[in-house]
Amino acid sequence: MPLGVQKKWKPHLLLDYIASNYLAFMKIVVDMCLPPLWVDYFKQSNIEASHWTQIGDVKAADREIFAWAKDHGYIVFTHDLDFGAILA
Repeated sequence: MPLGVQKKWKPHLLLDYIASNYLAFMKIVVDMCLPPLWVDYFKQSNIEASHWTQIGDVKAADREIFAWAKDHGYIVFTHDLDFGAILA
């Protein structure tokens, strides 16, 4: 590459690389406040996903869901603002 010519940044190539190499390792548990349809959406992207109803008690407290996710290497996908308080 000639001096003074910068390589063009192509963020879509980075996203493609991440998607093909790392998303397969991502595991998501979908919280009770979201519909199970999210599981299908993630699986279409080759992301392992389960709805909490497939895993634990539907009356489980947020802390229990968060603890389970942490112990099993999952990310909690939620729309519930209470999880931010647990992390704080």
